[in-house]
Amino acid sequence: MSYYVYMVRCEDNSYYTGIATDVSRRMAEHRSQTGRCAKYTRTHRVVELVGLWTAPDRSFASALEYRIKRLSRDRKDALVAEPERADALVPLREDGGDGGEVLARRRCGGGSALGGVCEMTSASAPVACNR
Repeated sequence: MSYYVYMVRCEDNSYYTGIATDVSRRMAEHRSQTGRCAKYTRTHRVVELVGLWTAPDRSFASALEYRIKRLSRDRKDALVAEPERADALVPLREDGGDGGEVLARRRCGGGSALGGVCEMTSASAPVACNR
């Protein structure tokens, strides 16, 4: 089972970071602001998905989520601006690498359950677009 660490921007321009196995389902839960959405997103409406990273297992995903949540606002802004640099901004290993594949998601103007985003890997141009 794949795990994902995601970052969303809320209506008040704050960030929320979480982990999920199904990001589309989790985004729908956050946007519903009822039931299974996070307590934070009940009062801070989710506007868009701004970062998404894969993790090999739940333990790694939880560790990455914890590291991102502890970043300063400036470092979170840098991570959103350049999500492919997650390994440099949020190191999880002594060598600075993170061990997970980075999927940078950027706003592309399309309409979808994820908010109209393009997927990129750290070493390539967009590989899939949800327009």
